[in-house]
Amino acid sequence: MSLLNLSERMVETCSKVGNTYNAYGDQVFGVITPNLACLYRPMTTLQPAQNAEQVTIEGTFWLKPTDGWERGDIILFEGVYYRIDRIITARRRLVDNSIQFLKAEVYRTRQVS
Repeated sequence: MSLLNLSERMVETCSKVGNTYNAYGDQVFGVITPNLACLYRPMTTLQPAQNAEQVTIEGTFWLKPTDGWERGDIILFEGVYYRIDRIITARRRLVDNSIQFLKAEVYRTRQVS
């Protein structure tokens, strides 16, 4: 039963950027893990704010759960840096409860160093 298997559809590649903080509290990007399978869909979700609109997410990535993604991780995709804001797990709950893929809502971030 492979209704939730997206591995064949993850035809794009992204990189996971490790980040640390220096003595001054600035974020420093470090080790980059390249060529991780993903599927990206750009979408902008606007939420009404006081006298304006606020961008809540700028895209969605579908990622493999074996790559160790967490909230706050940085994704480098086609020269643009994205920070994971929320991760949703897709499971086959009635069969074996294993995680099939991750859906990550992201927003753009800039490279600090």
